[in-house]
Amino acid sequence: MSDHIYYIQAATDSANVRGYEPQPPEGVDAEDFYKARMTHQYNVRFKGEDPDPIRFPSELVFSRTNPASSLDVPIFQNLGFYVRREIAETLGHFDIGRSLLKPVTVHLSDGSTNEDYVCLFVADWRSTIDPERSEPFSRTYKNRPKLRTSKAIHTGVFASPEALVGPALWFDPDVSNTFFVNADLGKALKAGHDGKKLKLKKIMISGEAN
Repeated sequence: MSDHIYYIQAATDSANVRGYEPQPPEGVDAEDFYKARMTHQYNVRFKGEDPDPIRFPSELVFSRTNPASSLDVPIFQNLGFYVRREIAETLGHFDIGRSLLKPVTVHLSDGSTNEDYVCLFVADWRSTIDPERSEPFSRTYKNRPKLRTSKAIHTGVFASPEALVGPALWFDPDVSNTFFVNADLGKALKAGHDGKKLKLKKIMISGEAN
């Protein structure tokens, strides 16, 4: 059994990308689509429903001019994560449980389209951080912890052994703006073209580290 997992620090940075809004299906009101999607995501994650691809966007539309809205990133957020196709292909080689991958078309401000991204909905969750071994770290919305470090190993945080049980990809509802992967998936992602840009940070399993 592995002695570590990873979290994706680039996911915490990806909120800096602004201006790409999910486009509802033709004839569906945008607000109704948003509310239905939020309800569905909650029910999938916490009530055992299966993810329905129709509830997730197939198109994103550039909605405003913003110099920070460059898509030269491996991952970005808007009511979920969007990852480059190469990353999605790597994820598809592993057991990602009930998580969903759905290709999207991004409509850019110059009228062109970008077909290089895939919607990633991380459906499975489990408690990950060992509070007995972990030092206090930064807090964000609703006082949830936010994992950030400039080092390859987050030395102030340890994961519970239970974090190793389950799919290779998951989130922790008590940790904001990121998701976790097991050691094998993390190794595969690091070996990819965007490995460095994803900023995978290692978290040692409590009891396996000094």
